[in-house]
Amino acid sequence: VILGISTLYIIVTNHVMPQLEESGTENPLLSVVNLLLPFLMCYLIVWFIIFECICNGFAEVTYLADRDFYSDWWNSTTFDEFARKWNKPVHEFLLRHVYLDTQQNLHISKCSATVLTFLLSSVLHECVFVIMFRTVKMYFFVLQMMQVVLIIYGRGVRGTRLGNVIFWLGLIVSLPLEAIIYCREYHDGEPIFMVIMMPVLTLGFCGICVSSLLYINQPTGKQQ
Repeated sequence: VILGISTLYIIVTNHVMPQLEESGTENPLLSVVNLLLPFLMCYLIVWFIIFECICNGFAEVTYLADRDFYSDWWNSTTFDEFARKWNKPVHEFLLRHVYLDTQQNLHISKCSATVLTFLLSSVLHECVFVIMFRTVKMYFFVLQMMQVVLIIYGRGVRGTRLGNVIFWLGLIVSLPLEAIIYCREYHDGEPIFMVIMMPVLTLGFCGICVSSLLYINQPTGKQQ
């Protein structure tokens, strides 16, 4: 834990914060490129500290037998698979108390229950951004709700090598993009959500649709 926190501090102070502080004036694409590796390293370190060290530490102290805090999310081929695997306690809570409860009590379809679950999660995450930046932008809300569309149209690459590549590309690029979108406006820069994110989302959506159609039309034996 100490080594992880120390490494995280070095990365944030030397590579992340200087870039974010200059995000108001620097080219946003250059800022995103410079933050790709630092943000990925920070994400992996924070995830390891929380789920491998802290959660297992509390489980050891409290004699908790069920220590299934995560699964092999790094092998995910779709974003719904990632949502199920990377944080299993939260996933199981939402599954039981939001997804299944809305299906039973409101008598709605699985698709509608999925949308409501993502809606609640998106609202709660956006509240965190509102508290941090003291303004309502709804950028993260829109991006997270877009995952529902990506999940629906990305089923064709489920369980494939291409699906895993798409997942990792989305994870690596989305983290610095979201940070630059918020921090650029926080540091009085020009808004870039519509300029950068909408083309990226459109191209990503089209790419997933084409990939899904290609894999759906392939014989089962040829899918990797």
